[in-house]
Amino acid sequence: MRKKNKLRIILMWMLSLTLILSVNFSVFASNQNITQSDIKISSLHDEEGLSLNATSLSTDSVNLHNRKNASSLASREQEVVGEFTYHTNYLYVDGKLRYGFVIDSMIGEKPKVLTVHFTLRHGSNIKQVTANTNLGTVTFKSSEIRKGQVKYVTTAANTMFWKLNTSFNAVMADGTSNPGANGQITPILTNKKGQIFPQYVDPVSKKDAESTINTTWKKLAKSPTWNGRSKYIKQYEEKYGKQPSSFWSSVQIHHIRPRQYGGALNDFNNLMPVKTESHRAITSWFRNY
Repeated sequence: MRKKNKLRIILMWMLSLTLILSVNFSVFASNQNITQSDIKISSLHDEEGLSLNATSLSTDSVNLHNRKNASSLASREQEVVGEFTYHTNYLYVDGKLRYGFVIDSMIGEKPKVLTVHFTLRHGSNIKQVTANTNLGTVTFKSSEIRKGQVKYVTTAANTMFWKLNTSFNAVMADGTSNPGANGQITPILTNKKGQIFPQYVDPVSKKDAESTINTTWKKLAKSPTWNGRSKYIKQYEEKYGKQPSSFWSSVQIHHIRPRQYGGALNDFNNLMPVKTESHRAITSWFRNY
């Protein structure tokens, strides 16, 4: 009895050292529908060498319980037989977006099996990320639930706002289920190369470069020329006040809906000042819109 109590104390002490992190992430909506033929499910991989450049989306930890301590919520919280931590990520590979579920650590009793289901919520603008696509389910055997192991699903990389949701169930040797779920709160905007849109907010007007983007814009054969910088500066200062010359020398005037995608040339609401370096990044992003 003393040995069992001692082992339990040691296990709880080890679990108390585990940090629980929550990382929110944001993503883009598609101008093409995702079809089941676009979706592929992976075999097991070790993350090292596979997704070193992947972008982390969310991180969490899961307490594991078995049947003998599942009689009440209070006992479940006090008697933990194991814990694993994980994170989700995404990576652009050869025209595809690869969404992964990565095991970061495993302490105590392992589940007999861990199943993870991926769902992608997506849309054409940031306010309507409502379409759901089931990307598939992956399964980790007990021997595969260890640090650095990752399984993933893959779908076509379209320009889109998106949020990744995962639901999982860790089943113990005695059949006890430990279900859970995780998902992004804020959508992310990515292009056909999987590049996240370079978010920018004008510090004076508080206007941002992303919130009115729509992923259904059509590209014109030729981008119209524009020479309305002086007129815009006058309008801007009439609304927001006189700005120092150093402000205007450090910015370019950005068309939120680009000229090449049908953006109004002189509509004040479609224009905003953006730091030169950030504007170059936004322009580069639109090359793969």
